[in-house]
Amino acid sequence: MTVILPKNMSVFFVRDLGTASNPSADTKITQLTYSRLDQLDFISTNTRFRCQSTINFPATLGMDLSVPLCFVNRFGANGSPGLDLFVRTVSGGLGLAGTIAWISSNDGGNTWGNWTPLPGLLPSPGVFIASGASASAHNERRIIIVVRGSDNQLYRGTITPNSSNQLVFNGWVSNEPLGSPPGQTIVGEPAVIGFGTNSYRVYVRTASNQVWERVFNEFSNSLLAWTLRGGQEQIVSNASPEGVDRWVGTPLNQSFLQIGFNVFYRTTQNAMRCTSYPDSGSIITNTDFAGGLTSPSGSAYFAGRIQGGTGPADTFYRELHTFVRGNDGLLYGRYGKIQLNGTLSIPDGWYSFPNYRVWGKPDAVTWEGQPFTLC
Repeated sequence: MTVILPKNMSVFFVRDLGTASNPSADTKITQLTYSRLDQLDFISTNTRFRCQSTINFPATLGMDLSVPLCFVNRFGANGSPGLDLFVRTVSGGLGLAGTIAWISSNDGGNTWGNWTPLPGLLPSPGVFIASGASASAHNERRIIIVVRGSDNQLYRGTITPNSSNQLVFNGWVSNEPLGSPPGQTIVGEPAVIGFGTNSYRVYVRTASNQVWERVFNEFSNSLLAWTLRGGQEQIVSNASPEGVDRWVGTPLNQSFLQIGFNVFYRTTQNAMRCTSYPDSGSIITNTDFAGGLTSPSGSAYFAGRIQGGTGPADTFYRELHTFVRGNDGLLYGRYGKIQLNGTLSIPDGWYSFPNYRVWGKPDAVTWEGQPFTLC
């Protein structure tokens, strides 16, 4: 008998236990999960999510609530249930402002391991971590993690399996650091998008409210030069960019083989903008979500392909979900449909989670497996 595992989408956030005038952060991270067995069209609502787990902060160091959480599925979008969480701690010891703490789950969040602190000192002398982490899978069980240093340069590290097939942190890369865009000052957290090979793209917002990109090319095994993302996507942002890769899955036709990616920005009007690109790098489309936001986006692709009907191949699409904190402090979600030609449509409005006030930016991840309720 064939066992069909459900596709799941989990949203992670710190709960705000207080009120709008008197906020109070929780001492743990909450995981809400939605599951389904089929690939049929659906309208997402808050009633589809249930509380799956809670994760306590590092007891000895505490979590730095001024920077966002970072979650990644080490097997890629909708892959096996290997989830990894990265947070910045309040104190890293040795007089440092903080370090990155890492915790893993091998069963989609049903159980979690122990916290592991990553080295707080970066390769340059006297430089420490000054941002939250951004991480992404750039092959199965290979994670790239990017941070901003106190010298306003970006640094990267890798997490890969060792000879015993256990994930280990390989240290911060000293040879050819990511650096920063020429003549620019980086603001906030970086974003990294890993592809299903060994390539990845890094994004930053600068003090001049521009978005810059740097690509690691797997074929040349090297970093390409920093590039200013020109055109419509060069917009003023109130927060760091958020990137999400587009993993394609089994093709329906040749166009479905296209691998692309999306970058989210929160604009000065506190609306969310999603810019879609094909792998070649030029813009497919810009799509604006409604406003009233107070956080960046936590975003994820859900399922390799969804069938919206029984007609021709153009009834198939992929879902792009985003989650934010609204100006009333509640968690909100919204989804769009990525068509075969790469265009993004947004069929419905934001839906809220009235029982969940959130602190800062939520994050989201997709995975395959069997969830169960812990909280």
